[in-house]
Amino acid sequence: MAKPTSINISNADTLRVLDEYCKTRGISRSSAISTLLDATTPILKDITSHYQLADELNKRLLSGVYKRGIAPRQNTVAAEKYCLEIWNNNLYLKNEYEFDSVNHDAYLRSKRPHYRRDRRLGKIETRHINKICGEFIRREKSPVKYVCFVYVQRVFFPEKEILKKFDIPVDPNSPLVLVAGDAVVLLAKDVFYDGYFFDLSKAFIIDVVDLMRSGVNGITNTLNEPNAYCWIPIMYSGSITVIIPVFKIEPDNVSKLKKPNAITIVYRTKE
Repeated sequence: MAKPTSINISNADTLRVLDEYCKTRGISRSSAISTLLDATTPILKDITSHYQLADELNKRLLSGVYKRGIAPRQNTVAAEKYCLEIWNNNLYLKNEYEFDSVNHDAYLRSKRPHYRRDRRLGKIETRHINKICGEFIRREKSPVKYVCFVYVQRVFFPEKEILKKFDIPVDPNSPLVLVAGDAVVLLAKDVFYDGYFFDLSKAFIIDVVDLMRSGVNGITNTLNEPNAYCWIPIMYSGSITVIIPVFKIEPDNVSKLKKPNAITIVYRTKE
């Protein structure tokens, strides 16, 4: 049996957008809020559980990993741990979340049509994600130079399926495919610190089970980045984690290092 719950919304813009959404869908505020909360439940569960799991994963990740060198001024600290501390304390700002799965049919049809034959990002999808990230940057009070948009779920489905769901006339021969998903959006103040370069453009999604079985060194040996100083995890969500390479900036490699675009989109082409 559902329990009645009181919710106070102090942000006038939030209330206005909520009311517009309710009017468009023809539903009550409580129904809309309930639907939105139901959609966010998996992410909230991830956040709660991984506060504890992240510590354990970090221990497993860093234990037994081949040490490529000892960081300056930290002669008892492994390179991976030292660089992870730099990321967390000096470069990483916060996470935001994008829940595309709660959006309605008109939104998906206008924002997420997918015209490619493969599962790589299309122009419309990329443009839409860049707009979302730009809004996060403008909204943030602290300076943000880089954004990493990580798809934790990305789903493809025929347009006719969602039209039928909302009782909209369907063309049974329509080949149009829509794409939707949920994402964690990392905001970073910079990617350079104290002679180290944290390359978001090479961010890579791996399964937690593979990380726990092989360790980061066993996985990164296959990624063809022999000059990486080390790899660090920057995000956990559900059964996946995202790792990035860290490069030590030195005279013989500085010309080969290229700073990432302001917005990096990380996703899997295969599920």
